[in-house]
Amino acid sequence: MKRVRLTRSGVGLLVGSIGLVVFALLLRYREIGLLGAIGLILVAVAATRPRPAPGIYLKRTLSRPMVQRGEPFELRHKIRAPRPLPATQFLDLIAAVPIVLDVPALAANQIHEETHRVALDRRGVHMVGPLVEERRDWFGLAARRSLHSLTSEILVHAVIHPLGKSYEQARLHLQAKPTQRITDDPLSEFRALREYQPGDDPRLIHWASTARTGTLEVRDFLSIGQPEWVVILESNDRSMTPLEFEEAVEIAASVAVHGLENRLITHLRTDAPWPEDQKSSKRMRPLRSLAEVQEMSARVCQVPSTSARSGRDVLRGGQGPGQIFLVTGARSTILTDLAQSPGARRQLTVIRVSDRPQLLPVVGSPCIDVQSGSQFARVWKAKARF
Repeated sequence: MKRVRLTRSGVGLLVGSIGLVVFALLLRYREIGLLGAIGLILVAVAATRPRPAPGIYLKRTLSRPMVQRGEPFELRHKIRAPRPLPATQFLDLIAAVPIVLDVPALAANQIHEETHRVALDRRGVHMVGPLVEERRDWFGLAARRSLHSLTSEILVHAVIHPLGKSYEQARLHLQAKPTQRITDDPLSEFRALREYQPGDDPRLIHWASTARTGTLEVRDFLSIGQPEWVVILESNDRSMTPLEFEEAVEIAASVAVHGLENRLITHLRTDAPWPEDQKSSKRMRPLRSLAEVQEMSARVCQVPSTSARSGRDVLRGGQGPGQIFLVTGARSTILTDLAQSPGARRQLTVIRVSDRPQLLPVVGSPCIDVQSGSQFARVWKAKARF
């Protein structure tokens, strides 16, 4: 895409030239009219003169594809033209923030490189680009902009607060006791038949029992394994404000990373709808690395309450004894669902984010009420009770 615009000097010359021509026509001054005509010709020539450099080579490199919110990173540009290139200005966009590159005149095949340090304060997936080339005519009257489709993305994940070693005893306690739990893994030991529930694997349907009873029956399996460290982030837009949600993302990511650091079987889940292209096996598997937590904390966003999943659906997949952390706000709907399950209620710890935590009502499970992620980290380190 190419677009020509007049600079301030060009606009001033155009307006002045038109005024001279009108003045000359009214008063019949040929000399003044000639000056106005010359000005209009200069503007017309300037508008057609600046042309983009053909075959120009542009390369953008990010020092890291994923960074923490507020953490600086480097944005590198490399420019080379097969022909002599006059002084040119390039404009790059990152999260809608302009980065200006003033490239001096270059000889044929000469390489120009620039490095900029950038820090983004908003969490999320941000677009980088496109790159805009702007060249001006000799008199600085017009500028032609050419759009180069050089785009990429950078992930800005939530701040992850270190939570220390206060839960080392809890880790040893959980890992020392293998537990039995219900699972849909067909390689585990068969346990019993039960009625089909939405979300169950159709391959587990026991057709003989289904034909006999008239209702869909599925097989349950018993698995021997380690307890789990499950972190649930409530993304329902009714549970908290957008600012509170950003703090909740920091808390959920910090607790999940703490579980990974202590070598626990760790899950990080939300009540947002599953992506249609994501396989069910990937949805339920535990976290494997810090990078997975960082990416999830960068991509997660609030969802309308009408599309949010229930607490029972979020925990579906065979949650065994262990610890469940619900990170939510003052108006949680998942908390109501989990409170109706005796098994989940015994394992539940509620972390609520609110600008006025002292006014939140009392709940029947262990609860931490905070205003921010940094405050939560201080409270967590001070309480070794999970």
